Amino acid sequence: MPYCTKDDLIKQASEERLIELTDDEGVGSVDDNVVTEKIQDADAEIDSYCAKRYEVPFNPVPEIINKLSVDIALYDLYGRRQDILNENVQKRYDDAIKFLKDVAKGLAEIPATPPPAVDSGQIGKFQANDRVFTREKMNDL
Repeated sequence: MPYCTKDDLIKQASEERLIELTDDEGVGSVDDNVVTEKIQDADAEIDSYCAKRYEVPFNPVPEIINKLSVDIALYDLYGRRQDILNENVQKRYDDAIKFLKDVAKGLAEIPATPPPAVDSGQIGKFQANDRVFTREKMNDL
């Protein structure tokens, strides 16, 4: 499950901007393959920072992870057209990476996300009570 969608990118940047960033063939529409590739790249980058402290991939996707995925995917898309990269996109990417580094160091948390299960290597023990009905007790009846 991807952490963001094409619609999330359109909400942040506009469909016209996505066309400009992805339409290598000049057909006048968003190239979904390019968008999917950049979302996958962004999600892999997020997972690489979060894997030490969280079970990845995230499911369900926390809001902050969705936001980070949008910011990183858009930065990667702008990277295809260096001449139109703007300061806002660069700042959002830098902030996303800073936050992810803080998560990896344990300085920031992903809200409402359980930590990964830790295998302590211990085996659980249990104890049962003595049997109530045994052969001897049943023969006495």
